[in-house]
Amino acid sequence: MSEYKRTLKGVKQNLEDIDKLEQKGLKSAVDRNKLKKEQLQFESRGLDIERKVDAIQDSILGKLAKQNGLEKQINGLKKLSTRGTKEQQKAAQDLLGTAEEYVNSQIDSVEFLNRMAQDYGDLNEQAEMFGRFVADSADELEKSIKISAKFKEGFDSLSEAVLGFDIKQTLSFAGLIALAGAFVLKIKEVRQELGTTVVQSTRLAGNMSLAAASATAFGGSAEQAQAAVTSLVDEFGSLDVVSARVSAQLGSITGQFGLSGDNAGQLLKQMQAINGASIETNLNLIGSVGELARAARVAPAKVLNDIASDTESFALFARDGGRNIARAAIQAAKLGINMGKVASIAESLLDFETSIEKQMEASVLIDKQLNLDKARELALTGDLESLQRELVRQVGTQAEFQALNFIQRKALADAIGVSAADLGKLVAGGGGIAAGAPKAQTGGVVRQTGLAVVHRGETIAGSQFGGRESNKLLKQILEQNAMLMNRLTNKVSDLGLNS
Repeated sequence: MSEYKRTLKGVKQNLEDIDKLEQKGLKSAVDRNKLKKEQLQFESRGLDIERKVDAIQDSILGKLAKQNGLEKQINGLKKLSTRGTKEQQKAAQDLLGTAEEYVNSQIDSVEFLNRMAQDYGDLNEQAEMFGRFVADSADELEKSIKISAKFKEGFDSLSEAVLGFDIKQTLSFAGLIALAGAFVLKIKEVRQELGTTVVQSTRLAGNMSLAAASATAFGGSAEQAQAAVTSLVDEFGSLDVVSARVSAQLGSITGQFGLSGDNAGQLLKQMQAINGASIETNLNLIGSVGELARAARVAPAKVLNDIASDTESFALFARDGGRNIARAAIQAAKLGINMGKVASIAESLLDFETSIEKQMEASVLIDKQLNLDKARELALTGDLESLQRELVRQVGTQAEFQALNFIQRKALADAIGVSAADLGKLVAGGGGIAAGAPKAQTGGVVRQTGLAVVHRGETIAGSQFGGRESNKLLKQILEQNAMLMNRLTNKVSDLGLNS
C-alpha cells in the first residue's frame, strides 16, 4: 500500500507538471500570435505611410513643398514606415491622411489648417511646417489643387514635367499657379481646334502648356512653343508623338534658338525621314546646330528657320542625318544668302550642258578661265558647305568684281547660277580668295580673241575629280564637251569677239 501511495503521488505530481507545461505552452502560443498580429499591424501602418507619402509627393502640394525646402520633412515621415514607434506611425498616418484629403480636394484650406493644429506628438514640428506652408498661399494653392483634381491626367503630367525634369530653370510658385489658371482654357481651345476627346485634349493641353513654360524659362515665345507642339502633331499625324519630355525639350529649343513653331514640326519630320532617329535625338541635333551657329557668330534663328522652311532642298541634298545641310546653312548665313539659293546654284551646276556652256561664255567675256568642275562634284555629293567656298574662290576678289562691266557681271552670275545681287554677296563674303583656283587650260587653241583663249577638250579633261579619271561626272562632262565647244565657237562669233 505504501508503494502504491507513492506511485499515486508521483502520478499526481506528473499530471500537475504536465498541466503547468501545457498552460505555459498555451501562453507562449498566445504570445506568438500577439507578436505576429502586432508585426502585421506595424507593416500595415508602414505601407500606408509609404503610400500616402508617394501620393503627396506626386501631387502639386508635394512638388511645391519640395521646391520650397520641405523635402526633408516629407522624407522624414516616410522613414517612419520602417523605423517609427507605434505612436509615431499613427501620428504620421493621421497627418498624411489629412494632407491626402487636401490634395484630393476633399477638404479645404481652413479644415486642413484646423487639423494641422492638433496634437501629433513627436510630429508636431512637421505639422506646423505644413500648416504654415499652406497658410502662406491658401487661395492660390487651393485653386490649383481643384484644377488638378478635375483634370488629373493632364495637369499631373504637366506638374511632373515642369518640376521634375531638368529644364535648367524651375518655375516659381506663382508661375505654376498662372500655368494652372490658363490650363482649363487651353483644354477647350485644343478640343475645339483638333476635335479630340476630353482625355486627349487634357493631355495635349498639358504638353502645350509645358512647352510654353519651358520656352519662357529661356526668354522665348510661349505662343511659338505651343505652335510647335501643334505642328508636331500635324506633321506626324499622331497625338502619341507628343510626350511631356518631348514638349519640354521642344519648348526649350524654340525658346533658346528662335525656331518658329510651324518650322519645328516640319524640320523634325524631314530629319526623321532622312536619318530615322527619334524625335528626342533630332531635337538634340537641332540644339547642337543652334550652338554651332552661335559659335560661327550667325543668328541661330536664321539658320534653323532657313533649313526648316526649305524642305525640298533638305530632301534632295541631306546627308549624314542632315548635318551637311546644317553646316551649309551656317555658311550661307555668313554669305548673306539662304539654303534655297544654295540649292538653286547646285541644281544649276548639275545641268551639265547648260552650265558648261555658260561657264565658257563667261570665261571668254571676263578674260579669265573659270573652272567649275570641282563645284559640280561638290554639288553632286551634297557637300553644299564646300560648294559655297569653291564658288567664292571662283568669282574672285572685290576689286576684280568691281572692274567688270554690265555684260561681264551678268555672264559671271549666269555661270554660277545666281542673280547679280547674290553674286555680289558671294564676292563680298569671300574675302578675296580667288587666287589658287584650280587651273585647267592646256590643249589646242580653238580661236584667239581679244579677251580670252578658248581651249578644246583639255579645258575640261585637264581637271580631275579626286584624281580619278573614271569619275562618272567627269565622263558625262567629257561626252558633252565636243558638242559644246562647237556651240561656243559660234557663240563667240555671234558676240563679235572673234578675230
